[in-house]
Amino acid sequence: MRAFPYGPAPLAILCLAVVSGLFLAKDQAKKKTATLTYWTFARPHYEAYQKALPKFLETHPGVSVDLQLVDGAGLNQRLRAAFQADLDVPDMVEIEISAAGSFFRGPKEHIGFMDITDRLKREGLDKKIVASRFAPYTNRGSIFGLPHDVHPVMLAYNRIKFQELGLDPEKLDTWDRFIEAGIRVKQAGKQYLLEMSDTGVSQLELCLFQRDGGYFDPQGKVVFDNEIGIETMKWYVPLVAKSSRRQMGNALSSSFGQVMTQALETGYFLSVVTPDWRSKSHEKDVGSMSGKMGLMPLPAITPGGRRTSTWGGTMLGITKASKSPDLAWEFAKFLYLNEKDLAERYADTNILPPVPSAWNQPAFDKEYPYYGGQKIGRAYAALAPQVPPQYASAFVELGKGKMGQALIRCVEYYNKNGEDAGWDAFVRTTLKSRADEVRKQMARNPF
Repeated sequence: MRAFPYGPAPLAILCLAVVSGLFLAKDQAKKKTATLTYWTFARPHYEAYQKALPKFLETHPGVSVDLQLVDGAGLNQRLRAAFQADLDVPDMVEIEISAAGSFFRGPKEHIGFMDITDRLKREGLDKKIVASRFAPYTNRGSIFGLPHDVHPVMLAYNRIKFQELGLDPEKLDTWDRFIEAGIRVKQAGKQYLLEMSDTGVSQLELCLFQRDGGYFDPQGKVVFDNEIGIETMKWYVPLVAKSSRRQMGNALSSSFGQVMTQALETGYFLSVVTPDWRSKSHEKDVGSMSGKMGLMPLPAITPGGRRTSTWGGTMLGITKASKSPDLAWEFAKFLYLNEKDLAERYADTNILPPVPSAWNQPAFDKEYPYYGGQKIGRAYAALAPQVPPQYASAFVELGKGKMGQALIRCVEYYNKNGEDAGWDAFVRTTLKSRADEVRKQMARNPF
């Protein structure tokens, strides 16, 4: 130790680093026993894949697949660390749509996922999958992930309350009519027509998408402060601001679990935004409402316009570190493109796959007692071609955060000043300042 030229402390750190490296290398060797390692953050996906896996293994003797369920936030951090250290990198991984773009940062050749564009085109798969669902996983002209879902949005509504209040879902076909009804039936603190947040962006962004807006354009430029973004914010804020005579929506501390269960059971919310996956959540979490709920398309912005939007999504990526990329590709197609398996999986999850040919399976004509006998799979499938695209960026999480800040500031202004002479200018300035903060961060990274 005395002979080490930099002193005992640096030597101790060096020794610790060496020992840690040897431990990690040994641990890595122990972990990599399966032919393929697959990470997912979603329990319903994990359970469905466990169910489907034996069929794949039957036709691939000698192959083993290690399916791992990893916490959502933990998965993203763990994967970034694995890419950087080139240790414990899975062969295949599912990533939530909001986080996917963050893995496309840096020079294209340094992206950790395999470019599957040529494979898709060579096998004609790009024509067999809903085209808009490739958008979030496309970067600089290359597709890095298979889409798991479409996630069209409808409204789940309380049939009993609607009947009592004289609300006909078929006549609430535009937002103007829906908002008029919401104002009429609102009882402050007791009853609201729709769940709408004044702090979170989930409902705001699906309204933005419905209008063909978004956080970024196809070239990755920030656009949430353009005219579509401005008009959407000006339209949305009065619907949630407590001082507004047009308020017809409200939010709770949680959109899931016991809080939402009570809100639906008591009629606090008469309807809630419901992408396909959330329709299953209602069945599981609010069983007492079985037979009392229905599903209706989103109101259109203008008569005859788009009656849906989108909320959520998942991509499956094959990593460049995979030692068996062709096998990984076969497994990806097995999980994501097999029509009969997709139908079975839909029956378990209510998640509409992005493969239109699969929608012809009988499972999508099932009548759901929970929703009054509606064929909800057929209803979601009918809306799927209208689902708008979401465009990818390494800064999408930052963009969502800045949009949330802008929403809070605009609601605060509106509660204090209403739609005074400065309202339009305030919205424009607020959105631009937040968008410029994203642009500033992007300018530091030319990729």
